[in-house]
Amino acid sequence: MTVTSIDVLDSVVDITAQTESDTISESLITTVLQLTPANQVLVLDYNAESSPEFMVVACSDIFLYEEEKDAIERVLRTCIVTGENVVEYSKEENQSLLAVPIRYGEKDEIHAVVFCKADELKGDEVQLIEGLAKIYENYQKIISASERDGLTGLYNRKVLTSKIDMLLDRFLIQGASITDDPTHHHWVCIFDIDHFKKINDALGMCSVMKSSCW
Repeated sequence: MTVTSIDVLDSVVDITAQTESDTISESLITTVLQLTPANQVLVLDYNAESSPEFMVVACSDIFLYEEEKDAIERVLRTCIVTGENVVEYSKEENQSLLAVPIRYGEKDEIHAVVFCKADELKGDEVQLIEGLAKIYENYQKIISASERDGLTGLYNRKVLTSKIDMLLDRFLIQGASITDDPTHHHWVCIFDIDHFKKINDALGMCSVMKSSCW
C-alpha cells in the first residue's frame, strides 16, 4: 500500500476538523482503514474503576469483538500495564494486533486505547498508525479541556450526560443493576442555592465558584 504525504495531510485535516470525541474517533478509524492494511479498528474507553474496564466507543463496521475476545483483551491488558504501544504477531493465525494507549485529562492518564488488526503490519505502517493515534490523542486533550469548566474542573452538562450514559451501558453489558456492586459507588449531586443572585452580587462569581469547589 502506497501512502503519499498528501494522503496523510488530508487525513490530519479531516481528523482535526472534528469538534466532538465521538466524531473524531470515527474519523480516526476511517483514516487508519484508508491508509494502512488494517482491516479492523477499535477505539475503546478505559476506566480501571469500572466493570468492564474496556468499553467500545467506536469501531469499523466489520469488527467482530467476541470472536477474538481473548487475544484482543490480552493485547489491551499488556498495553495498559506497560503504558506503551504493543504489537503482537501470530504466525498460526497470520495476523498482527496493535494497541496504542491514549492519554489525556488533568493527570495525563490512559483513558482510551486504539486497537488495530491486520493480516500483516510492517514497521512503517505501525509508525503511521502510532502517529495518527498521537494526533488523535493531542486533539482529545484539546477537546477534553473544552469539556470542563476552567475554574472547577467539572464537566459541562453535555459531557456529563454522555458519561452517565456510558456508565449505564457498562452495567447493561454486565447484566447487573447499578446498585448490585457494593465495591463501586456512583453519586450524582445537585445543589439548589436560594437567593444565588444576592450572593453573586455581594461576593462576585469567582468567590462563589471557589467556595463551591471546597
